[in-house]
Amino acid sequence: MSHHAKTLKEVSIEAHEVLRERLGVADTLRFLNQFENGKGNYTQERDATLDGMSVEEAAKEIRKSKHS
Repeated sequence: MSHHAKTLKEVSIEAHEVLRERLGVADTLRFLNQFENGKGNYTQERDATLDGMSVEEAAKEIRKSKHS
């Protein structure tokens, strides 16, 4: 008895079908989106946003914005 090893593409197609059947389109998309790679450079964006702020200063700004 021989076993056909599926290609990655075949496995992906079958997995998407199973997810859609079981979860529906919306929840399948929600599930798959969690594995999507981000874009940009987090470190550069963080540094530009914080502009040299200390952790304490950033926390103070967050608390201030929550009360606004």
